[in-house]
Amino acid sequence: MTGSDLKITCVGGSSNGGYIMVTKNPCSHPGDIRLLKAVNKEDPRYDALSHYVNVIVFPTTGARPEQHKMSGGDIDGDVYMALWDELILEHLTPDVIRKPATYKKFMDNGGLTSNRIEDHIKRYFEKDNLGHLSNLHLALCDQIGGKWDFENPPEGHGVLSNNLNEDLYKLSWLISVAVDFAKHGKCVEEKEFRHIDEKCKQWPDYMERPSSKKTVVQSEHILGKLYRAIDCKFLYKLCIEGDH
Repeated sequence: MTGSDLKITCVGGSSNGGYIMVTKNPCSHPGDIRLLKAVNKEDPRYDALSHYVNVIVFPTTGARPEQHKMSGGDIDGDVYMALWDELILEHLTPDVIRKPATYKKFMDNGGLTSNRIEDHIKRYFEKDNLGHLSNLHLALCDQIGGKWDFENPPEGHGVLSNNLNEDLYKLSWLISVAVDFAKHGKCVEEKEFRHIDEKCKQWPDYMERPSSKKTVVQSEHILGKLYRAIDCKFLYKLCIEGDH
């Protein structure tokens, strides 16, 4: 495939020319999940690429870099995850892959005119909300389950009434801003997501966040099932003992 029809060509864990799911953290937007096609042994490019191990070779053609479609990623050290398990890929076909989000560039000092580096560090510590935004996004996703409306995303990311889809897209956008706050200086103010925070009524048990304001519930989704099926505290204790 070439030109605008190019989805991607990559060399990954599979050499049979099959599809591979690739994404990176943070993965908060439906379009952050990409389905990429592996180069097989019959492809003339295979010999030139097959010596790479634990590496994804992204294409240099196309209107937009594939890595940028995943949370605005680049190749300056970002770590990507590749999955080729057929149990997952049989449910992930090209027709269900969603349009990636668009990302703006910022340059903002928040009105801070000081040239002292410690003042900028202080502002970063005071305004950094990435952890809370990510936790809020995860809790809301668990709260609504699989009820995302992928076919009608809000304009720019969508306006959907009577559910939390709009808020999830909004949080995804805010996370993309907050994750690079230290680089561009643009912070996410609490007022921008306070109304979403109020809609989060519960914490799933696997997040281990007891709160007097929100109910802790037993999650029936995959993360909850894995959390209860594995004694994480016991395994963590073994790891600690192993270090000594």
